[in-house]
Amino acid sequence: MQESRWAESGGKEMESAVLCSVRCCEQLEMVLWSLGSAVLVQVESMSYSKRTLQQFTDMFSVLKLEHNDCHLAYEELRSEYQRLQTEMQEVKTERDEATGRCEAVGADVAAEGD
Repeated sequence: MQESRWAESGGKEMESAVLCSVRCCEQLEMVLWSLGSAVLVQVESMSYSKRTLQQFTDMFSVLKLEHNDCHLAYEELRSEYQRLQTEMQEVKTERDEATGRCEAVGADVAAEGD
């Protein structure tokens, strides 16, 4: 009789342990499902971040090329400005020389006129 009670008691303990185990499995399933959802959100976020980073990288490359084009145009303009400055200086020098010759000729003409 006592063996029967022990068996019955052991069966109840076993049933309780199994129910506890089932509840733990259900909670574990919920935790894993939540974790899976969080991982999916992170993957989607990372994918979005990767696309955004690629777009910024592409835009930076375009801006870098445009900067190089602007720098080359600036160098061309600077070179042309320097050439024009040199040419203007030559014209001023020729003008000053011509003015000096005109003054000398004018002085000779004035001297001959006296």
